Amino acid sequence: MCTPRLTSPTTDGQGSRSRARAADASPFYRFCEAQLLPSLAEYLCGNARVTLEVAAELRRGARSDRHAGLHYLELAGWPPDTAALPAELQRLFLDYSRAARQKDEPPSKHAGEIATVLMAAYLGADVVVIDDLFGKRLARDRGVSRLSTAQLAAEMVAEGALTDGDGYRVFDLSTPPEAGRADFRRACDRAQTLGE
Repeated sequence: MCTPRLTSPTTDGQGSRSRARAADASPFYRFCEAQLLPSLAEYLCGNARVTLEVAAELRRGARSDRHAGLHYLELAGWPPDTAALPAELQRLFLDYSRAARQKDEPPSKHAGEIATVLMAAYLGADVVVIDDLFGKRLARDRGVSRLSTAQLAAEMVAEGALTDGDGYRVFDLSTPPEAGRADFRRACDRAQTLGE
């Protein structure tokens, strides 16, 4: 399908599409709900990786009726996953997991987002695609650039990888109810400006 890569690319004229990315489960769930996983796979191609924790979360999610479309990822053999967290990150992972966990939450609740940010920083990914609040804060604190799923959808529209209608469906699924088409248009305009 694609050659996986998680190091900074050379300038190749592909704009944002060529940036190396680590992704949490959120974009896969939203694109699945919009029935656009093949478009996401084609756009990110070999430039995206998931941690083992996220891969496990996606496999669990595929067992639900709502997200059965996640089986596409397994059939496509995409996205590739990273190696396990290296020993030097495991203590940090446990510390962040304890800090993020709320009372009555399972230990694995924030595992994907924490592992994603730590591996993104460790491997030198250009950007992490993550929606969870704790993950956003952790990315900022670890100095990792971040995109939300809504921003990724806008970027894909700006680069012609999604139609406006498809992009808005993903955007709408990824944002609070009060966000609307005007917000989507602004996000697409920002993505267009950043891609130039």
